[in-house]
Amino acid sequence: MSCSSEDARFAVQQVPNERWRQATAANLAADHLNGYDLWTMAFLEGRQDWEETRDFLLSASRDELTELVEKSRGESLAFLVMMMTGACNADCPICFTDRRRKRGETTVEQRDRLLREAAGLGAGYVYVPGEGEPTIDRGWWQFLETCKDTGLEAIVFTNGLIFSDTATSEKYWGCQPEEAIERLADYPVSFYVKMWSTQPELVGKMLGINPDKYQFTDYDGVRVPLGMARLLDRFPRQRLGIEVVVEGRNADEVVDTVVPFAERHDLSRIVEIIQHNGRTLGNPTYDPTPAQVARATPLLSPTSCTVATCKAVVTSRGYLSPRIAILETQLPASARHIDEGSLWDLLHGTDYLVQRRYEQSCLCESEPVSLAEAGTPTLIGPQSVVPPQLADLIDPMRPTATATANDFTSTSTVADLLGGRVEHGSVVRVVGRALPVGPGLVQLADGPDTVSASGVDVGAYSWVGVEGTWDGLLGALRATDTTIIKESMRQPIGRAVSEFAMVRQPEMLRAVIDRSALTSLLRNRLAERGYLEVSTPMLTVNGDMGHVSQAQTEPVLGRRFHLRTDPEEYLKRYLTAGLPAVFEVSTNVRADKPGDWHLVEFQSVEYYRRLMTLDESIEVADELVREGLRGFGPPITSWSGVVLHPERPFNRMRYADAFQSVLGVDLSAEECATAKGLAATLRTVGCEIEVPEELVGWRRAWLEAAFDGHVLPKIRQPLWITHFPAELAVQARLDQADPRYALRAELYLPGGLELANVYENLVDGAELRAQYNTRRSHRVAAGMSYVATNEALMTSAEAGMPPMSGGAVGIDRVLMVALGHASAGGGVLFGREGFTELKSEHSVCGSDGGCGSCGGGCS
Repeated sequence: MSCSSEDARFAVQQVPNERWRQATAANLAADHLNGYDLWTMAFLEGRQDWEETRDFLLSASRDELTELVEKSRGESLAFLVMMMTGACNADCPICFTDRRRKRGETTVEQRDRLLREAAGLGAGYVYVPGEGEPTIDRGWWQFLETCKDTGLEAIVFTNGLIFSDTATSEKYWGCQPEEAIERLADYPVSFYVKMWSTQPELVGKMLGINPDKYQFTDYDGVRVPLGMARLLDRFPRQRLGIEVVVEGRNADEVVDTVVPFAERHDLSRIVEIIQHNGRTLGNPTYDPTPAQVARATPLLSPTSCTVATCKAVVTSRGYLSPRIAILETQLPASARHIDEGSLWDLLHGTDYLVQRRYEQSCLCESEPVSLAEAGTPTLIGPQSVVPPQLADLIDPMRPTATATANDFTSTSTVADLLGGRVEHGSVVRVVGRALPVGPGLVQLADGPDTVSASGVDVGAYSWVGVEGTWDGLLGALRATDTTIIKESMRQPIGRAVSEFAMVRQPEMLRAVIDRSALTSLLRNRLAERGYLEVSTPMLTVNGDMGHVSQAQTEPVLGRRFHLRTDPEEYLKRYLTAGLPAVFEVSTNVRADKPGDWHLVEFQSVEYYRRLMTLDESIEVADELVREGLRGFGPPITSWSGVVLHPERPFNRMRYADAFQSVLGVDLSAEECATAKGLAATLRTVGCEIEVPEELVGWRRAWLEAAFDGHVLPKIRQPLWITHFPAELAVQARLDQADPRYALRAELYLPGGLELANVYENLVDGAELRAQYNTRRSHRVAAGMSYVATNEALMTSAEAGMPPMSGGAVGIDRVLMVALGHASAGGGVLFGREGFTELKSEHSVCGSDGGCGSCGGGCS
């Protein structure tokens, strides 16, 4: 998508090329000084107009760099992006936020300090796009006072309702709209007011606001909100603009009416094609047609991507973000808060900020970007900077190669020698990695197997081909000739890359092999039962309605997708399509901090069968888990000090019975039927639990808190907990014999480790929709983002989704228990790479295996 060569934004936003270079040079020097030279050099590579800067950074002493940084830090920031509040009085379907004020939003004092620091670093303006509606923030007027005091221009995006609706203006500003506009004229603030349509009814639909509140009126022959008319008459035109999102319903009107209106009245403008978020995510019905896009393209606004090298972005709760269009949940677990240090130190000492600073891409990455230089756009991006050590910097005309020997032919493997398949005294040729033991003595490693070899004098950890005589009595190989296949140029020391640990300790590879075998076993057992293996998408249009943090992609063909947390909803649709039984070994992603029992990216096997009952489904999962434990665990398998006895089916207990056994609380009692009554009963029996204030009215919250905190830790045997309370049904059918409980079951080990879950699934379309609505309400009440209903699933259910049951088994957890490991991921070589943040003094980029890109870059 191309942008207009005409930049109709506010003048302060049109950062001159000279100013951009000045700020970018200051940041390059600071980042280079702090050890981020991979990224600074990558940015400068191939830019002839930056050769002088590049040469200086490479040749300057540390004192010279320090002097430059101190001299130029006051010009390092072009602008600050600051979100104010998550609260909003509109409900735009395209919005990625949930309209709620968040706990921990920045205070007036925090913002005041932030604004002053930004001004001290050279920022010319503060850009307030808003996670919510900025004008209803409690600290609005103090924000403007600070801007006025520091000389910062405020660029604020608003839905404009507060200028039209007297009740809204009096509620948040304590005055009439006309009085507020007069007062605002004295502050350095400019407004982009949403003007998505001139049709009241369409405005109401697009913004989720009762259009009557806008009190539309005629202005210069165009229907506009009363607030816009007031601003046009009373507010300085040079500080008034419109913001427009172009979609199918308004595209023609934007071109024919809205933009011409703005041009006639000298209004600045930002015009963008719809970027799918919120309830529009994955819904192409909102998209303009190709013809509409072609008409709107000349009006689209230039982007600010290039200014990423000299901007700072702060969320409404005070966390630093590398870009504007990134949800707070998408930030690293170690996201930095403005209270952790000065803005300067945070911007130049935080890995994820520096590493993303020199990438010129964003939500609009399909659009070129411009800088205001003599009125002519300079197309700079978008592009992603790759650290030089990953880039192909070799002269393409000069072929290069690394010397290796691949003509060595082996006659036996290390496993053959250890397995008694080679006679004593035989001459053999074996390939392996030489693990150092002593002079001329190595352990020859091939996979997880190692054997002693004497007479091998090569560099440590090199791949070698050894010819020699096998001594079956000593279990050793006496070498007569050695061929170096690939010499190791670096010792596998530290955690720079995940495979180093297994290079040093090959036996660790056994878990990788066991994991492969376990996965094959589960596949075979389900296939033997008549289940067909199928595949479901990793990229999902709809978000997960559960209480899980879901990862999102960068835009793919103009649309963001979710990474699936499980394949359940797609697998059930296979049964609607007509298959009787299906399963999938799926890779799933949950964006929760990794722990001993949790990997961000993990595998499970999930299955569903038509007309299967809950009890039958439990039997399937139970047998899969027990066979996995028997097949890969020791003769006596234990967990948390308890012998598991996988040779017999695991016991079962109803949720209510477990609750009463541990806490002495009868969930069927009348006084426990409500959240208030259950909370009081729990307090009576001495069960001290805390439930977030916004969830105290939800019985589900009290059940989960009590069960997870008090019941699960008391489990001392493998136990299926069945018949969860109806509030915890998720997508399970209610028990017709007692609708207070749902046909849901989970398998727990001592200590509360969950290995499997099973449901008799809810397949009635109306009931499923009602369950979704309830789950969403609880999710939003818990402070999580709004998730749209999966309409494809609802349609599938309405079309005749058959009665079914199914379940899921966690492959990584089953293997963890079988092998006696304390944490999951032993069979996944790279399961935790990119999620550690271990500093190394020799690391070029400041992390040791933490970024997942360069593997630490440590020397």
